[in-house]
Amino acid sequence: MKGPAVLSSRHGLQQRLCWLVVLLGVEWVAISATVGVPETGTGFGIPLTASAAFFLILGYSRVRASLPQISAELQSAEIDWACLLAHAGALLIFLALSFPTPAQKSSLLWKAPRLASAIGAIVLGIFALIPPPTAWRLILHTGRSWVYALAAGATAWRLSPFCQSLWNSSPGRVLTDVTFDFVHLLLRNVFPDVVADRAKLAIGTPRFAVEIGGPCSGFEGLGMILVFGVFWLWFLRKEIRFPQALLSLPAGLLLMWVLNAVRIVLLISIGHFGAEKIAIGGFHSQAGWIAFSGVTLAYAGALQHFRWFARVQSQPAATENRAAVFLVPFMAILAVSLLTHAASADFEWLYPLRWVGACCALWFFRRSYKALDWSLSWSGPTIGVAVFILWIALERFIHPLTSTAMPVALAGASAATRTAWILIRALAATTTVPIAEELAFRGFLLRRLMAEDFETIPLGRFTWPALLLSSITFGALHGSRWVAGTLSGLLYGFAVARRGKLGDAVIAHATTNAMLAAYVLVCNQWQFW
Repeated sequence: MKGPAVLSSRHGLQQRLCWLVVLLGVEWVAISATVGVPETGTGFGIPLTASAAFFLILGYSRVRASLPQISAELQSAEIDWACLLAHAGALLIFLALSFPTPAQKSSLLWKAPRLASAIGAIVLGIFALIPPPTAWRLILHTGRSWVYALAAGATAWRLSPFCQSLWNSSPGRVLTDVTFDFVHLLLRNVFPDVVADRAKLAIGTPRFAVEIGGPCSGFEGLGMILVFGVFWLWFLRKEIRFPQALLSLPAGLLLMWVLNAVRIVLLISIGHFGAEKIAIGGFHSQAGWIAFSGVTLAYAGALQHFRWFARVQSQPAATENRAAVFLVPFMAILAVSLLTHAASADFEWLYPLRWVGACCALWFFRRSYKALDWSLSWSGPTIGVAVFILWIALERFIHPLTSTAMPVALAGASAATRTAWILIRALAATTTVPIAEELAFRGFLLRRLMAEDFETIPLGRFTWPALLLSSITFGALHGSRWVAGTLSGLLYGFAVARRGKLGDAVIAHATTNAMLAAYVLVCNQWQFW
């Protein structure tokens, strides 16, 4: 009996953290797509990001032993609705401060309250799901992780300029030449004609070439991985085996070096095929951090879970995560959308990948979905039509001047490309999007607000606070059209409540999206897409 109890309590904390990620993630996507995010200054980007990454990985290694006990305490703790209301208030303050005049943009009197409201919203969101005493205990259980994290972040920050200066200096010239040759070798296997100028460190194709300088050289990433590796080894010095653990340092540096060369090749490839803005913009700035995050996770996994490195190896028993059945398809769409936005310039050509990601997630859990009742009734399409009318009416009332024509990039594409993109966009809107969002918001979120074990709540049963909060969260997903999104969530909730069948909400949602798709194409109202 002891084993299942531990698994159950651990699972409870995982659900709360998953909840928190969904809440903050949806709000982040909605806000960043409309008004942007708080500015902290580029000079602090490296230490803040590095310290946060270090703290999450180092802290988890210390707190995981106490997670079952803390999770058991959370099972009896209710959601703090007052904190959620305060969270919404802080978010509204942030939104109100997000439309400054040109003079206010450079004023500290505008920046400070805006940043404070954003931080306050995050903290209040955390406290709504994890009570402050419990959150404080979690932090205390991380021990001195925050000290190591701050020290590692500060060290990486101070080491960054030095590492960049090595790229084209005499001491670093050997590694520079090896990197240049490796990139050249990789490019020759991709493109028949490669243009390379070793003196200028310029390499690419006749259509697109780059001059590799300090910021994109990869030396900064090597320095950060070296810092992380040294701190990680010291932090876990009593839990890992020496001297074999020292091999993780050159292995991490080698992996980071290879990933940087691959990053340069991908950068050139993206630019070669006509996406220069994407190559120089989103990909150039994000790929390095993605590689760094991957290597740090590889460190954590190798040193703690491989018997050759770790002194004690634990194998936690597997347990089915029922929340994943309802959340993963929506999270797949959300994750892919973040990547496609980062890889897009003027137009999101990669939108079809959202449909692919959702299809993969739905297929993975296909056996679990057979247990749900997907039967339909006349009320579903009726509610879907009502939601469509609501959207059009609110659009003309709240956004009367936002009529948008077909994007220039799509209009200028070939007929076959344009038709294929539109078909997949409409297909996703009427199939994977309704299924994934109804599973997440009406199947999971609405019931999870009423009980820790959400599956004990029958579909169709609801409380007004749960219905309102789940609908507001659903509305936040729709950015500036959050009013229409919130009201839509309420009506889709009523669709489930009428018969207790999730299929009614799915068909209502699909009906709305199908009619909006037709409205977009027939009336040239592309602001809805």
